[in-house]
Amino acid sequence: MSIDKFKGKKIYIAYGSNLHVEQMQERCKEAELLGVATLQDHCLEYKGEPGRAYLTIAPSIGEFLPVAVWLTSAADELALDEYEDYPELYYKTSYQVKLDKVFPEFAQDFKQGDTINAYTYVMQDDKVPARPTDEYIEICKAGYDNFGFDKKILDEALVKLR
Repeated sequence: MSIDKFKGKKIYIAYGSNLHVEQMQERCKEAELLGVATLQDHCLEYKGEPGRAYLTIAPSIGEFLPVAVWLTSAADELALDEYEDYPELYYKTSYQVKLDKVFPEFAQDFKQGDTINAYTYVMQDDKVPARPTDEYIEICKAGYDNFGFDKKILDEALVKLR
């Protein structure tokens, strides 16, 4: 696996509304869908503040979270920074994830089972559990449908709010 030929590009993992392929492509014009991966020992949580709650990830031993893997440009990252209200609402961090599926256009450079380093956004620690809007939930569900991910994971995140 070599990212050298993708100079200036970074690998980004999406777990929430950025799984909605159409919206992600509108937001990040140069982003390319590399594949899907699993983030081990993490789960989803809805956090934020009233009227402004979104998904984030949290450590959770034994849980596995499916993510989409995007190859992003510097312009895409700036668009994501704005969308994620970085650094006020979310901070950026990186994780190692194992590729579960690589799309054909990247099969010469990446292989199923490769472990890659990718950045993502995690909600600031001072945010509290909060219910998102129904519209946001539907966007996330549509994203899960885009990749065939089990929407039960989204439902479990809502149950945690009760």
